[in-house]
Amino acid sequence: MSFTIAHIGIPVRTGVVEIEIREPGIVRHVAFGAKQQALVAANGKSQFSEDVVMFVEVDPNGTLHRRKFILLSPGIAFEPTTGTRAAFRGVALSQNTGMIVYLYEVMPTVSVENAHESTRLIS
Repeated sequence: MSFTIAHIGIPVRTGVVEIEIREPGIVRHVAFGAKQQALVAANGKSQFSEDVVMFVEVDPNGTLHRRKFILLSPGIAFEPTTGTRAAFRGVALSQNTGMIVYLYEVMPTVSVENAHESTRLIS
């Protein structure tokens, strides 16, 4: 098994986002990434948009799993639905705007009785 770090963009929007990630899928870092959108003809300066990017440890040949993530700004409450929980995965700070976002993974709650049935690595 060989591992690599994949960078996966997350749209900055409201609500839960589903993303397919290869095993083991350990989120190692979260950051803002800028990408050039277009040139402004009036003054010749580039316009950039910022996206949130998570850096994830994956096996290139690993099994794909559909996982759910949510980005939250400071002070925003999120209440997972019954049977799920939000696991903190990281924080990103924009150097351009000062915006802070927290990345959480929305996952099923694992009880003590069925913990042995959970085979997915979640840390």
